[in-house]
Amino acid sequence: VQIVLLETLKIASVVLETLPNNEQVRNKSFVLLQRLIQCLGDKVLPSMPQLLYLLIAHCTAEDILDVAQLFNQSCIKFKSEAISAIDAGLLPFLRKCHALIATLSIATTNSQAATENVAAPHLRTEQLSIQKLTFTVLQHIVTHGATAVLLSPTNASSLENVLQSMSDGAIHVEDAPMKKTCLIFFKELLDRWTNET
Repeated sequence: VQIVLLETLKIASVVLETLPNNEQVRNKSFVLLQRLIQCLGDKVLPSMPQLLYLLIAHCTAEDILDVAQLFNQSCIKFKSEAISAIDAGLLPFLRKCHALIATLSIATTNSQAATENVAAPHLRTEQLSIQKLTFTVLQHIVTHGATAVLLSPTNASSLENVLQSMSDGAIHVEDAPMKKTCLIFFKELLDRWTNET
């Protein structure tokens, strides 16, 4: 059964590569990958970088949550073994989140100009939701033992930006759960790094 499921994963990858913007294909790919993580365990890890790449590159504000859930599920399930699967996808995921937030900012600004400075609260809510996803993914990475991904050759150059973003979240964001997520990130990061020395 595992052999058949692994072949299914390969086929899903080809279909997703062929139709990366098709909503149904993307939705089914998310569901399949989440289920196979549960069924096959670490046997899915070699396939994940390619699937994450395709899912991240073409995700929208509507399905960015599904990508974040894959990161979180991988960290929770595989701990430090998840590093190989999420390493190449972490920065593209964070960049995609920031791009979506910026797009929503432009839409908010245009909406305000069009309606005489009346803010579009639903757009601000979406921005905060996406920002929270970035905080949560980073917090899961350090909480579940995948902290080394932040220092990998792929991601080390952006460590300062990651730390600054989490610091801004802890200090400037008004949402208490988001602040707590950022503070947990720093606590766990310090605990991991001080225990490694």
